[in-house]
Amino acid sequence: MTVEMVLYSLTSAIVGGLIVAIANHWMARTRELEKKIADIRIEYLIDCCLQIERATNLGSKASLEAIEESYEALERAFSKIMLLGDPVEVDAIKQFGRDYCANRNATPVDVLNSLRDNLRRKLGLGPAGKWDMFFRMRLDRSAIDSALNEKAAQLVENHVTRK
Repeated sequence: MTVEMVLYSLTSAIVGGLIVAIANHWMARTRELEKKIADIRIEYLIDCCLQIERATNLGSKASLEAIEESYEALERAFSKIMLLGDPVEVDAIKQFGRDYCANRNATPVDVLNSLRDNLRRKLGLGPAGKWDMFFRMRLDRSAIDSALNEKAAQLVENHVTRK
């Protein structure tokens, strides 16, 4: 083996190694970026799903402040889905937006189902059927106020009768 052949072999090994290292780095960076985007998308869409569900199940006894916060949350969720949603989610949120503008009693069931189905698929979970109801617990503030007033009246009565 001549010196020329050794140098040629060494040079081609170095050049080949550099090409493989650069390609590997580029592919790893691309994978990391795709994973980061997917993670951000999943986080945002879970947040959107919860915001929409809460905002549209506020209840008739909600305070003006709670209603304003829910409208803002609904607007943020709408924007995030328009930005990060897949075509089915974008179509569903657009239709909900149209229906909500036309009728304030519109329900986001199709939006929530498309979000949940897509998120479950991305997280490797199986299908869970369609949502057709939502569960929300609320304190009946009037009952609590009434009970507190009764207790305060009893305390005052007991204090007055002791004197």
